[in-house]
Amino acid sequence: MSTVTAGFVASPVISVPLDLDEVRDVRFGNALMMPKASTLRSLPWATGGRHRVCEFLCEMSWMPSYRDGAPQAACPRYVARRQLRRLDDRGLRLYSAFEAELTILQRSDHKPIFGGPIHSEVCTSPLLSEFECFLYDTEKLLLEGGVDISKLHTEYGPGQLEFVPQPKYGIESADSMFRLREGIKEISLQKGWLATFMAQVRAVDVIWMFLSAPSLDLLRDAVIVTQSFCTLYCTCTFKIYSAIRLSSIPSASV
Repeated sequence: MSTVTAGFVASPVISVPLDLDEVRDVRFGNALMMPKASTLRSLPWATGGRHRVCEFLCEMSWMPSYRDGAPQAACPRYVARRQLRRLDDRGLRLYSAFEAELTILQRSDHKPIFGGPIHSEVCTSPLLSEFECFLYDTEKLLLEGGVDISKLHTEYGPGQLEFVPQPKYGIESADSMFRLREGIKEISLQKGWLATFMAQVRAVDVIWMFLSAPSLDLLRDAVIVTQSFCTLYCTCTFKIYSAIRLSSIPSASV
């Protein structure tokens, strides 16, 4: 549980104190979503390919009148980047990937698209062949959108699938996972399905994160610093991570 001390929030998850005075100073006022130019990606599944749609990922900043438009200290992506800078200061780089399991339901009655009532068949060829067009089409669309999938298969629970993106350095890993979740949900909607990453949908739904380091000692140090990075992105970033969609690429980057 978090506690407030002298205008800061002290949390076992976030090892870098977050300044709460800025929230009070602006009286819970307006803020800006600042697009990050390096995150610009196409969304080939949008509109079924009839139009070219692109997307920026954004971070929250205060209005220019307050602290010269400084980033919001509690913005999840900004907090994660601060943690990554701490790793850089130690001469370390985070190389990670997520293992995402999801459940796909019929939109009409919310029943799983396969399997049941208790469990399905994990990694079986007959079940995979029934849905391989969806899986391979989704993998291709995600790749065109900048998300390289290394593995995909059916999972143990009814309607449950697993997608594993390639590991990335730094913030790219979390950005890829956000795009993966967003993409699968929207592609599923086009088929009349609902894709959910919620943890309790008839079966266990999880996200695994994998870290890599040259030695066990370095990995032990890295885990201490990256604890808040992993927890923030797994528990809250996917719900409040802001995104702007554009039908054309702007001439000026932010």
